Amino acid sequence: MAVSYFRCSDFVWSDSEVSFAVDCTAPRVTVLSPQERPYSSEVVFDFEVDEPFSQAAYSLDGQANVTVAGNTTLTGVSGGEHTLKAYAWDEWGNVGASESVTFTVTAFPKALVVVVLVSAVAVGAGLLLYFKKRKH
Repeated sequence: MAVSYFRCSDFVWSDSEVSFAVDCTAPRVTVLSPQERPYSSEVVFDFEVDEPFSQAAYSLDGQANVTVAGNTTLTGVSGGEHTLKAYAWDEWGNVGASESVTFTVTAFPKALVVVVLVSAVAVGAGLLLYFKKRKH
């Protein structure tokens, strides 16, 4: 490993002040939505961070993080109970995480839709036959 040595004459000395900041504090991330209540298949993901952030992401049910630019809508979420956690990175690289939020997606029962459609077709066909026979 090469070691470099510098002489004091290699630097330009000045009476100027140099100030800098070091941030070792992770941002605080709060999930505003979803809340612990039932949702349809579209779930609004709304969060806030207590300082400017360079990147944000969420994890649904412990899976890999999904990067987001800001608040968004989660679509195609399957029925059942889910857990969501939000993350934000500040400009110094500190990462903050929200508390986990549990919410439920109530899937509309497709069987009910099929039963209603079949019933409507059957009633419509029955009425059509009734009125057709009545004319004759």
